[in-house]
Amino acid sequence: MRPRTGKGGHSSAPGRAPTERSVLQSRWSQYVPAGYRALRSNEAPYVVRTVIVEPNVQWGEVVLETRVAYNPARHAHDAKRVLEETWHNVIFRFLTRDRFNFILVKVYKDYVRATLQKGVRLDGVHYRVDLMSGSLFKPDAKGIHTLIGIPQEAAEFFSALMGFEESVYYASRALFPRHIAGLQGRIPGRAYALPKTAEASIVLRHKHNGQTVSLLVHDGWGYIRGSAARKMESALGARPKRRHQSGSNANYQMFQWFKTERPEVISELASTARENLAPALAEKSRYSALTTGRPHMQLGVAMPTAGRQVVFPSNQDRFKKAAKGGVILSRSPADKPNCHPVQWDDVECVGPRSDFLAEMECLQYTWTGMEDGALTFFKGMLGVIPEEWWPEAWAEECVVVCAKDRKLDARWCDESDRDRAHARDGRFTLDCSSLVVVDWFAAGEAVGVPYDIQSWLGGDYDGDEVQVLFEKTNPRLFQQVVDEFEREAVNPKLPKSFHLALGTTREARILAMMSRNTGHWSTIAATMNALPLEARLQVATRLGLRGGPEEVDAELWRTIQLGIKVGTDSYKTSASVTEWEQNAARYSEALKAQFQKVQLPYSKALIALLEQKIQPSLTEPGWRDVYFQCVDVYQLPALTGLMPLRGVSRAVLGRVVHDLLAPEQQTLEALTRAFTLWLQEEQSVPEAKAKVIANGEAAQTLLKEHRERFGAVETGPSPARPPPTSLSAKRGPSGWTEHLQNVHGYLPAPHGVLGVVDVLHQLPNEDGPASFWQAYQLFVQANPENTYELSPVDVLRWKKRLSPTALYIMAGPSDWAEYERFKRQHPEFKYSH
Repeated sequence: MRPRTGKGGHSSAPGRAPTERSVLQSRWSQYVPAGYRALRSNEAPYVVRTVIVEPNVQWGEVVLETRVAYNPARHAHDAKRVLEETWHNVIFRFLTRDRFNFILVKVYKDYVRATLQKGVRLDGVHYRVDLMSGSLFKPDAKGIHTLIGIPQEAAEFFSALMGFEESVYYASRALFPRHIAGLQGRIPGRAYALPKTAEASIVLRHKHNGQTVSLLVHDGWGYIRGSAARKMESALGARPKRRHQSGSNANYQMFQWFKTERPEVISELASTARENLAPALAEKSRYSALTTGRPHMQLGVAMPTAGRQVVFPSNQDRFKKAAKGGVILSRSPADKPNCHPVQWDDVECVGPRSDFLAEMECLQYTWTGMEDGALTFFKGMLGVIPEEWWPEAWAEECVVVCAKDRKLDARWCDESDRDRAHARDGRFTLDCSSLVVVDWFAAGEAVGVPYDIQSWLGGDYDGDEVQVLFEKTNPRLFQQVVDEFEREAVNPKLPKSFHLALGTTREARILAMMSRNTGHWSTIAATMNALPLEARLQVATRLGLRGGPEEVDAELWRTIQLGIKVGTDSYKTSASVTEWEQNAARYSEALKAQFQKVQLPYSKALIALLEQKIQPSLTEPGWRDVYFQCVDVYQLPALTGLMPLRGVSRAVLGRVVHDLLAPEQQTLEALTRAFTLWLQEEQSVPEAKAKVIANGEAAQTLLKEHRERFGAVETGPSPARPPPTSLSAKRGPSGWTEHLQNVHGYLPAPHGVLGVVDVLHQLPNEDGPASFWQAYQLFVQANPENTYELSPVDVLRWKKRLSPTALYIMAGPSDWAEYERFKRQHPEFKYSH
């Protein structure tokens, strides 16, 4: 028997009709839907009362129904006991026709359990706070958590929607999202199940010029018609749409996974650090510059795309470098190898898809309403499709989603019900529904990322940001990522759970979200990553791991990555967070037992130095400690038990700090004096012994080597070899004809098997991309009936962005290797060799 959908007789109530049908002066205004209206920012106000819970304290009728020890000195704060704030268009209130109130409850960590168990009483009403959690629950700077309190009658009303335990995280998003715009009423939609074999692309055709573009619906990503988005837009007012700023901060963990420290890569990263270290910049930017060099990096919102090309929006200044070489894609958190190389020929910056992305806005949404008398909830991202692109097949729909974006449903009794819903295609309509926007991204913010890359990165398409670094600006870094890339994804999985528990407490799930597994295991991962293999194996031995070196190291990392996963997915897994916290403590103790001091040079101490705006100097104890942690002093026979460190981040930090020292502090004598002080103050070595160690032959040799290494100039040839401008593949003032000036007596084939010159003859001289190889790709896509042949010289001209008729003499094995790689990646072409 299915559970009841709750109290109230309004499950089939019609949506509110629009109060007015205004004609918008835009290209999205051709379709005027009926049955739903745009929300206004100032309507349906509700005064939210926030209760500040303090044990053993009574304020009028506000009572915490428990008795626990309380230390006022430890928990003193200046907040008022009851705060008030006005929210508008709250979904919880709309669905219940304003029948139930709700409150927010702020409580310190130590008293969360007691508050969950007993609830809070305000104005004679008992509020349950043990049913839902989410982003609101995350602690603020003072360590205070926020809970949502609803009356018992409301808990019964929504018991079926929140029927299974794991709904605890989704419930607050479904009923209490803080939104900036939205629609309300009877909203029609269509769901697509994830394809089980191949990608199911949807071809859109422009209603006026006939141009086509292919899009994908995928887990987390769907689409909304432009007219509906424009109706919502009026509620934004002067609020700007979100746009990523040019440039972003790289994280040291991105580079910790590199297997080697290449001097040319260290030099390349350090060379960009100085310009990002101005005291006026934010601490995060300067921290990134010290530990990574802060290479040029841009952010975008990942969306699904068909094929293997990464698609960037056209005419975006911040992505222009993508058109000039390969890119590195990454995402945060970098809790595993997380840099995916994309070669130049798999980067798409021009063409119909790029042009479409340049004009497409996207929304992060929540959609809650009634379907066939039962409450249901969707969430994810929606790309805005203008009306002239909206397909006839979706003529009656307002929203198109992936079936897996349905996260809650009052009709689900077990996991099979959910699985059937996620496998179901077709039209549906949500009555009495609210589709609201929690974030609105401006046009040109989405980047098309193929699913195999996004899944390798451990991401999805429900708002995940993708980080983009460019071969053009960091050719040596790009080459190292290419050389060390392992295609097999490292994404540990946890057992997911689905427990039907109507109306019962979610206390255990909420408490699990307070676990420190993510922080503990991330710290362990950063520390282990900074150790060479031999040191990691020593720690593994202390942990009791047995087997060969590769087997033991793999088990070590598998456990660490699962520990991080337990922290991030605690609300939907059956894994015990307490057991994993105990395991984290065991790993931390093993590290401490193996080494005298477990601290990385890029730890919180470095952030504190930056916050104090102290310039790097070896007279400052903090900077002195950072500097010598980047020097391999553990090799000195007189020093035992020091933690050996490796990694690109350590090397970049040491190099950058050395560059920032005053010239008089970079001499061997100054380094020796500073090293003596470091031994005394940080390692508690007696003064006489410290002087002997610092002036000994081993230490002097080590300091000389590091002085030379930190001051080394850039080495190694750059992989980037710009072609001569006279051989450019650009279209000239007279079109493509200038590329045919040295081609005499050739009769081009009009169809069938076409060579590069055959295509060159058929390209229009005025329209299309200005680069031949981009125009060539579009021609191939538009004329699939032909076969296209490439020679090794064609491939290398393409790679180097040379004219299709430029003279080019092949030389060296690397050129042949590039040709062979191209053949493997592009089986759609015919090859002459």
